[in-house]
Amino acid sequence: MYHPFNSAFLFSAVVLLGASGLHSASAQTAKIDTTHLSDDAFCIVRIDVQKLRGHMEKKSEVLEKFAALVENEGGFDLMEMKAVTTQNFFAIGESEPEFAVTFEFSQDFDRESFFEKNPRFKSDETEFMGKTYLKASSKSEPNLYFANKRKFTMATAGAIELIIQAESGMGTMADKIKSAPAKAEISVAFRSNDGFKEMASQFFSDLPPLGLPIDPLKSIHTVLAGTGYMDLRSSSPLVIQLTCKNKAAASQMKGLSSALVAMGKTSLSAAQTHLDEQMKNLENLDEEVQGMIKNQLSVAAKAMPIANEILAGFAAQSKENVVTMKVNRMGGMSEMVGIAIEQIFMGIGFSQEFRGPIEDPEFLDRPIELKGEID
Repeated sequence: MYHPFNSAFLFSAVVLLGASGLHSASAQTAKIDTTHLSDDAFCIVRIDVQKLRGHMEKKSEVLEKFAALVENEGGFDLMEMKAVTTQNFFAIGESEPEFAVTFEFSQDFDRESFFEKNPRFKSDETEFMGKTYLKASSKSEPNLYFANKRKFTMATAGAIELIIQAESGMGTMADKIKSAPAKAEISVAFRSNDGFKEMASQFFSDLPPLGLPIDPLKSIHTVLAGTGYMDLRSSSPLVIQLTCKNKAAASQMKGLSSALVAMGKTSLSAAQTHLDEQMKNLENLDEEVQGMIKNQLSVAAKAMPIANEILAGFAAQSKENVVTMKVNRMGGMSEMVGIAIEQIFMGIGFSQEFRGPIEDPEFLDRPIELKGEID
């Protein structure tokens, strides 16, 4: 069944794919558009596509093909994507969060082509605060708001009107996003509220006991707000700053972050061993899926040493009620863009490539054949 989250993540993936398939360009220093950022959101992530695209020197044939696929089936030119912003409005008691994704373009968005390729998105117009948006006929479809010719939002029912209400762009969350350095490709802002705490509780309740010296949930509940950003060319490519209830809470959060990093280092070692075992077992798989899995494992193998370096470069310090966490790595993390794109393409590209066979009932009923036993 279609869910608006599917489109949100698909479009976000498309942003990264399109951004990295272009020639390098100088970073944009103009003021960012924050008129769609809501203070009702507890977490906002903004991806600056125009800066990300500067990390890929040459065009990729694979990405160009994917761009053509998106244009043919999605109805828009991802090469004109300027920025994407996700906002989370967690609803207490609901099984899934309220969610919004806003897309900004450098050229006028071809709405007619978009609806031609996605007729299910076209629905009845509804007026709110003097603005008009397309109200979905069911919860399984997204609501759409076209703020202007170069910006539109796809959102769940509980989030779409909050986006319209936010159009002053003068809120606290907007200020937090704008506080990131001008060169940052990704900026994050979040604040604690009942929805955030419930989401954290649900997340940790699904995990097995971590065996940490500090209760992570209790520590996270002491965080009042935070910001973060990624400047991939910087020697400190990742910076996160948290404001806690008091000095003691900040000190505890610093200890928790260090414990989680230590756990991550141990997990990566185990993951490397598992990865090596999977590569050895590839010959036992049916040839039809062997290539896809091999590519996925190859991407993971590229990321593993970089992940180790990132964890090795982690540092945290606390001062009064503020914790600052950084990753220090000479040369930054520009190469992670390409690796992330490869991983996204593994998920989207292969699903498109095998879509025909997968839609065949006989293919769905056919079990995957093994050439031998897998330990």
